[in-house]
Order: sequence, then structure tokens, then C-alpha cells
Amino acid sequence: MTDNIAFNLLDEKWILVAKDDGRTEAVSLKEALMSSHQIRCLANEVATLDFALLRLLLAVLHTVFTRWDVDGMPHEMESGEEATDLWASIWDSGRFPEKVILDYLETQRDGFWLIHPERPFYQVPTLGKATDYDAPKLIGDISQSGNKLRLFCGREDRQSVSLPEAARWLVYLHGYDDTSAKPKGKADDGSKLPSPGAGYLGKLGLIALYGENLFQTLMYNFVLTDEQMEPFPPGIPAWEKLTPDTRERNRIPLPASMAELFTIQNRRVALVVRDGRVEGYRLLGGDFFDTENAFIEPMTTWRIDKSSKMEHWKPRRHMPEKQLWRDFSVLVSKSGRVPGVLHWIVYLRQERKLASFQANVMIAGIAYGDKDFFVDGIISDNLSINADLLTKLGEAWQNRIVDVL
Repeated sequence: MTDNIAFNLLDEKWILVAKDDGRTEAVSLKEALMSSHQIRCLANEVATLDFALLRLLLAVLHTVFTRWDVDGMPHEMESGEEATDLWASIWDSGRFPEKVILDYLETQRDGFWLIHPERPFYQVPTLGKATDYDAPKLIGDISQSGNKLRLFCGREDRQSVSLPEAARWLVYLHGYDDTSAKPKGKADDGSKLPSPGAGYLGKLGLIALYGENLFQTLMYNFVLTDEQMEPFPPGIPAWEKLTPDTRERNRIPLPASMAELFTIQNRRVALVVRDGRVEGYRLLGGDFFDTENAFIEPMTTWRIDKSSKMEHWKPRRHMPEKQLWRDFSVLVSKSGRVPGVLHWIVYLRQERKLASFQANVMIAGIAYGDKDFFVDGIISDNLSINADLLTKLGEAWQNRIVDVL
């Protein structure tokens, strides 16, 4: 392979997973999906990175199964019943159908090169004016700025990272970047560009369900309908776009598809690679949208925006000082709005597509410093409850639990 085209994420081993025997190893994107039934869980450096990579894998599934059925025949879901039937057919098989997924990924191989002169994965090949960062700022588990060194760090080389690790932190960067980068351009009318805020995932109180293996985890969070049980339409994920968008701080409409939502390019990034290692990156603000009442997002908790006279809901960030069991009300209808992944599981139970099970709820999030200008810490917690507690059958217990807490 030429020097300016290298490291295809479909084949290279870069996603860290835990196997059933407790070993941690790296797998390719294709292996993560095709062997998900033999993988216990994602096991990357921090829980927030696991969430970012979980959404990347889900984006592949949404792209494939909003276009084709499990046999690879063209198919567009038109009803909630069709969506749950598709979900159940995959769930009952205990693994993902290989041919339809692999055939699709092969057609998109050119969109998964980490290093490419024209369309590098999750990057813009050339950036004009941009904010320059060294490698330590890319590494999400230390996030070290150039003028505030971390004295204690569990790694020998902080000045560069390998391509597999850089690929992980690149996905992470789009999700959780702070607001330290300054705008380099102006709007068409000469005014200041709007602020995109922190990375999109950093604005959320992330929540997901985890199963006995990665296949179950992906399926529990594979939400195929909105709250009205209407299937999500097909969308265009970031890797399918032949020309990377270069517009700085670009306000976009609310995404209509999960493939677009889960691959939003919240930053414009160009990795700086030398001798097969990443020594830094260049960055601008990228795509963003108003998160108010953005109910397409299934993996967040919600809160009422009390500053508005209308009933507006915003994603509710997790509070570092509050454990999940003490925050039980945000998981059930007592809070007023249930996270989409939990709403979907209840729907599957009602439609008898899923037997009763013990729901392992995982949350994660970022605690930022002043005006999201820097990362102060990472939040993660989990709670195991019977899934039926989330349904109407469990409402009496919901009330008792909330009252006691």
C-alpha cells in the first residue's frame, strides 16, 4: 500500500474487546460485528470511548438494515411491525447475518482508510487555518493540553500514538471534544461563527443496555423506530460521502436517520502522521444542531428546560456526585420522558419479541470545566434491574422505588 493510503479500519485491528476468557484483544471493525456473539464486551481505555465505538458499530447496522433485509434483498421498513419482525429475526439467530453486512462494507472500503489523500475516515484531508494540537490532547484518557502537563500518566510515549490508538481517539474526538478551539473564519455576512459547543456526545447523559455478549449489547441498543413506532428512514453515514465537508461551525438540521446521527462530524480534523505514528492533529468546529427536543436521540436521559415558557426538553448530563441507583427516576416514566433505548425495549417486550431479562443499564458522560473549555473527568456507572420493571406492569414498583429514594 502506498504511503498516503494506509490502515483500513475494516481489516486492521484497532477496537479493543474483552473475550469470554477475560483476555483483551484488538479486532477489526468487521470482526467486531461478525464475531460479536463471541465477544463479551467492548473494553477500550474509558467507558465514554466504548459508547462512541458502540454507536459507530450501530451506524453500520442501521445503514445496512434500513436498505436490505437479512437475506440481502432490497427492503425499506414501512411500519413498526416490520421493524420489530426484522429485529426479532436477527435476535433469534443469535448472530448478525454475515453476507449482507460484509457485502455492504466491501462497497464502502474506500471510506474506511485512516490515511487517504482525498477522503480519510472521519477527517478532512487538508485544513487551511485551524487549531493545532499535539498528540497528548488527542489521547482521551489523559487529554493533556500543551500548557498544563499531567505529572502522572500510565504511558511511556506521550508525544505520538500508534495508528490503531489514533483511530479510536479520532472517533472519541468527534464525540467529546472540548470548546478550547477558536474559530478561524467568519460567517458569510462577516459576523462571528456560532459556537458548536462541546462534542455532541459530551452534551448527552449517555445511557445504554449491556447484554451477556457484544451481539446482545448491540441488539438491545439497535432502536429501529421513533416514539410513534415509525421506522427511521435510510440515511447517509459519514463514510459514504465522497467529498468531506469543510464548512467551519456548520449548523445543520436535526438528522432524520440514525446512520447520520451516529456519525455526525462534529469537528473537522486532520491527523498529523509521521513515520507511521500520529504526532498531533489540526482541528476546526464542524457540524452541530440544536439538541432541544431532539427526540431522535435514543441514548440519553432528558430534563425540562425551565428557562423556556414552552415545554422544551434538553439532554440531561449525568452528575458526577449522583450514583445511578439514586437517579432511578430518569429511567422510568415518572421523570416524564424515558430514554429511547429503554422505550424500545419496553416496546419489544409488549410485542413479545423479547423474553423477560435482567437489564444491565450503563451510563457514561464527560464532566467539563468552565464553559466546557476543558475535560474535568469521566463519569460511568451501571445498574441491573428486571426489564419488566420498566413496563406498565412495573409501574406500582416504580412508584415505590422513587418514593423511597
